[in-house]
Formats: sequence, C-alpha cells, structure tokens
Amino acid sequence: MSYVRFSGSTGPHPYVSDVYILDSSACPGERPLECCDCQLARAASTDPFPCFDLAGMIAHLAEHQAAGHVVPDFVEKRLRADPPAPRWQFIR
Repeated sequence: MSYVRFSGSTGPHPYVSDVYILDSSACPGERPLECCDCQLARAASTDPFPCFDLAGMIAHLAEHQAAGHVVPDFVEKRLRADPPAPRWQFIR
C-alpha cells in the first residue's frame, strides 16, 4: 500500500509530491516502510530504496522537507492513522 506517490503540478494525483512512500514487502519486518527512489539516498550514493520503521520514516520525511523536497501535509497523518501491518518472520 502506498501512503503517497510522486506527483507533479499537472498530475497524475491531486497533490504535488517529491516522495513515494509505501509499505513494502521488500523491507525487513521491523522496518516495513520504503522511501522509493529516494532523492536523499541517491544524493548520498546509498541504497535508493531505504527502509524505516514509523518513527524513522517520519524523521526521514523531515529530512526531505529540510532539503526543499515537497512532502504533502497528509502523509504523516496517514502513516500514523494506518501504520504498516506487522509481518511474520519465517525461519528456514
């Protein structure tokens, strides 16, 4: 499930966003939130798809805002209202 997707002033969504945040099965269970194609990570030459827990993602979004990236006002509220579901960790 995505909490926000990239979007410019001409669409495709009714908001502008420089971030794309989702609950990702590609992330480990304790850090289920992914910042897809993260501009901060690309600038730092690190993993362009970093994963966070809820508190870490909210702090990460503040870093995006400090860097001048557009983060819609509803994102933090949406993250808090509908946090990612816990995942089972399977051991082989």
